[in-house]
Amino acid sequence: MKDSLWLSTASAALLLTACGGARPEVKSAPPAAHPVTEYQPGPAPEVFISTSPLAGSIAVSTWTAPVPNVVPHEVAKPVAADANVLLLVAEAVGGPEEDLGSYTKVFVDNQPVGQTQMAPRSAQKRWGARLAPGNHLFRFEKWNLPMVGDWAALDAQWQPPERFIRMDEGTRAVVRLKFFDSGRGHNLQIAREPSSTPLP
Repeated sequence: MKDSLWLSTASAALLLTACGGARPEVKSAPPAAHPVTEYQPGPAPEVFISTSPLAGSIAVSTWTAPVPNVVPHEVAKPVAADANVLLLVAEAVGGPEEDLGSYTKVFVDNQPVGQTQMAPRSAQKRWGARLAPGNHLFRFEKWNLPMVGDWAALDAQWQPPERFIRMDEGTRAVVRLKFFDSGRGHNLQIAREPSSTPLP
């Protein structure tokens, strides 16, 4: 009822003002009352803070299974027809799971001169060259490829010992090196044939 009366009074005041009459005094409406909440001091709420270094961390595993190596099947490099030394290397394996990659490095007179091709252990691998006549100190170093990981030299105690091999005119020294017992044993034989004999 009071609101309706106030609106009527305000309307009449506007009408009188528009017609040039005296403007009556209009009182503004009282502000609406809002409830007031009184602040009551009290203890602060407890907040738990963890001092553990693992708090809030999430363990994420980045481990992946190792990828098995692929057994190489490298083609042997051609051996010159006039080669006077030929190395043939093979290995006896117990089964397909052991027939991984291998190759043999060749050192003559303490200098690296080449290596056989990389191939399965059971496959025959070869290297050949022509050297000056006379005695030469040979060392053969076998390297293996494991199922997983990098190439590694056969342990020194299983490597063939150094030995002298004589180069003679008109003949070829054929060195046959055979490993067995997972490389822990070897058999080395040297044969001589005429230089004109076709290479195996």
